[in-house]
Amino acid sequence: MKFNKKGFMLVETLVVTTLVSTILVTLYVQFSNIINNFNRTFKYNSSDNLYAVYNIENFIRNDKNTDNTEQFYINLQKELDTAIANKTNPYHYVEINTSCTGSSGNVYQVFQCTNFSKIVNFYEIERILFTYSNVNFQDVDYQKLKSPGEDSNFEKFIKSIHPSTTNTDDLNNVENATYRLIVKFKDGEYATLNIIE
Repeated sequence: MKFNKKGFMLVETLVVTTLVSTILVTLYVQFSNIINNFNRTFKYNSSDNLYAVYNIENFIRNDKNTDNTEQFYINLQKELDTAIANKTNPYHYVEINTSCTGSSGNVYQVFQCTNFSKIVNFYEIERILFTYSNVNFQDVDYQKLKSPGEDSNFEKFIKSIHPSTTNTDDLNNVENATYRLIVKFKDGEYATLNIIE
């Protein structure tokens, strides 16, 4: 009895091709995840960017009006706390103006605008958000943050922030709230820093 070896060779080739294809697809998926995580690591919270956010925090804490009766940081806290408590502001953040165009809506300007603009330009900062440490953003917040032509990386970064355990989850209880700065840089990098009282 003779066996047909041509058919066996065809089946063997198909099995090997299927196995090799499966292995290659699996490797591709794994390596693309590794590369994406690697790129994200260098775009999120690099030491240079954290240092820039630290300097922004120091400026905001020390910013006072000309007669030293108001502090910008205290005003930011009050605006955010009042808006959330009274539900007058649908957003869970306050944006800090990076240029000297004044305050309007959900965007607030520091008192020493010219000096602040120099720092913002030096570090190439595009946006600064002031929010609670727990970063309890809602869909309406993400819609407001998305400006025309902007990709979803800023939203991805905010969603990747681990909430602080020191802050309350109850947005109506703002007495013990802690705060956070979230900064977007012009080169597509991001950083965030809890503000320690």
